[in-house]
Amino acid sequence: MNLHRSRRLVGFIALVAIIMLPSLANTPASAQMYSQHELQKIAESLIKQNANEWQVDASQLRLAKVIGTNDGLTTFRFTQVISDVPVLNSLVAVTLLSDGKYLSHVSKVSAVEALTPAEVTASYADQIALGAFNTRHKITSNTSSVVSTTSQLADPALVDFVKGEAQRTWQVKIQNASYPELASFVYVSDVTAKPLAIRQMSRSFDAFPMPYVCDLQKTKPTARFAPDVSTKRIGRIVRKYIGLASDYPLCENSDPARIRRTSASSVKAITETVKYFRDKVGVDIAGEQYLGNIAPYANFGKRVDAKTFCKKSPKSRFCVATISGYTNVCAYDSQNRSVDCPLENAFWVPWTTAECRSGVCSGIFFGAGFDKANDVVAHELAHGVTSSDAFPTGLCDTCDAGAISEALSDFFGEAVDQLNAAPKESADPNWRMGEDINGGPFRNMAMVGPAKSCRTAYDWVPVRQVDDGWDPQCDSHTNLGPADRFAWLISNGGNQNGIDVEPIGTAPWSNKNVYELCNRAGSNCTATVNMTRLAFQVMAKLDGNITYSDFGDALNLACTDLTNATKNPFQSSYCDSVRDALGATGITPLKISNVTRVSRYTGTPSAISAQFGTSDLVVGAAVPVRIEFRATGSQYWQTLDIENTNSSGVVNFSVTLPDTGTYRIATVPSTSVGTYVSPSYLVN
Repeated sequence: MNLHRSRRLVGFIALVAIIMLPSLANTPASAQMYSQHELQKIAESLIKQNANEWQVDASQLRLAKVIGTNDGLTTFRFTQVISDVPVLNSLVAVTLLSDGKYLSHVSKVSAVEALTPAEVTASYADQIALGAFNTRHKITSNTSSVVSTTSQLADPALVDFVKGEAQRTWQVKIQNASYPELASFVYVSDVTAKPLAIRQMSRSFDAFPMPYVCDLQKTKPTARFAPDVSTKRIGRIVRKYIGLASDYPLCENSDPARIRRTSASSVKAITETVKYFRDKVGVDIAGEQYLGNIAPYANFGKRVDAKTFCKKSPKSRFCVATISGYTNVCAYDSQNRSVDCPLENAFWVPWTTAECRSGVCSGIFFGAGFDKANDVVAHELAHGVTSSDAFPTGLCDTCDAGAISEALSDFFGEAVDQLNAAPKESADPNWRMGEDINGGPFRNMAMVGPAKSCRTAYDWVPVRQVDDGWDPQCDSHTNLGPADRFAWLISNGGNQNGIDVEPIGTAPWSNKNVYELCNRAGSNCTATVNMTRLAFQVMAKLDGNITYSDFGDALNLACTDLTNATKNPFQSSYCDSVRDALGATGITPLKISNVTRVSRYTGTPSAISAQFGTSDLVVGAAVPVRIEFRATGSQYWQTLDIENTNSSGVVNFSVTLPDTGTYRIATVPSTSVGTYVSPSYLVN
């Protein structure tokens, strides 16, 4: 892991899944099934039993989230709380089977023992946060508002925006009425009263209840929401758009702008996504804990707080959560009083308003035509799921969490697309994202070719693998490449960096190596379905400060958990494929090691060997590797020989070093092999 190390921090991932820890011998017998409440008690008991070995203080942990699927796996995510203050990015996650059997755990906690009282008031922190938010986004109008303010402990080993000692901070959630996609957490230091960081929130039915989708260009919404939608004449066309209001619109059952046709592309794509998560992954993303709105005016016209209504009438057909969508959206620039119409984008955003008394409201917004691409719709809805499960406190700037967040959304977006092919749709072996929108596609997950640019945000050509040139601060839409390629490999099979990867189930390739469409049942694309099951399972083990190496550890752990699933368990060979794919993409670091040392210049041939692969013995075979030499006083490396690695990842050279100097071993980069270089060795 590339976390900042500190003696105040104890952080590790337990990679134990099948072999039980000695202190877990009293795990309940498999014959009995337990309720969620009972499983929670078992998880808490396990934490207490193993507190010393897991190096946690059970009294500091508070249950934050329960994540379960119909596979029979349930993960309990706990947050560390010190002196009644939550610790940012702290995580203790325990995964159990429904019979109470322990499968795995993750532990990342701070060892700070106590906090001094706050120096800064919450109201003053709000002022500082609002100023920083508006300055960052160049907002001069009074359209930003504070949603919530909480005190948090920021430990430099768990977050990237503090250095030295851990400190109390204020986490201020801010939203803007004219720019809903700018919803952010602003962190303010309690020590200096200065802003530390701004973290933009992740964003960016079968069929009851039917999704509420309002067409903001079609019909004027009801009077209740008129303040939330303004109009502007552009030429001969009158456009409607969101802006200049403290709340965001919530469609209601009687709204004349609501789209009721189940065949409408926006409704169809949302429905396909919800059904995919329900049927293939085993989770209801339309539920309140994920994307479902239960605000009173989104509650099928019931003019009562949804939680109150549902508590009294839990079996009522009106006691439901539903996903809200808005199509044909235009963006309003409150500074310039201009309209970007049509909006050439799509995004998901959560919000809190007086109408949303539950605090669980969100919406997906489509620019014109974006609702026609079900992979885009599923991608944006998946952001809401990852924001809830994996990244509830936002994403760091100097790690890989942003790229991994984008990639996880791609995983689900492409799977929904592959298993819901439109009539006459062509098979797409490159897994292109957004091919159904004007100007699309915007990337392909097969990742053929290297990145053109790391630093240019609008030039999102993904980096294909994590190698020696990796820069975690590149744009997340560039750095998602290794994860996207990983998903493609385990779903389709392939070779990269000399590592063969078998799909984790059936893949849609014919005997003649022709890519075919997935059938709707998914029986010829079980590897794609299993890929998303793995992706959902890994979310419970992630936090907002992870590196790609952490992600690889968590994927291995999640795969082992799924071999114990009670429904469609993974074959153990699938985890071998996952391990191979992680190595092939460099997510599990590849390196050149075991280089033969030659310390003296002899003028005679020397036998020099090296090995290419990962530390856990995933090896790259038939990879071109060269030995390079740089003479004393020279600035240039010359290639002495190129040989291929053997089936064990070993390369052998017989060369005469031409003089005193240094030598090293390096791969020969290509579209399928990354740039990996050994340390340099001195020859006297």
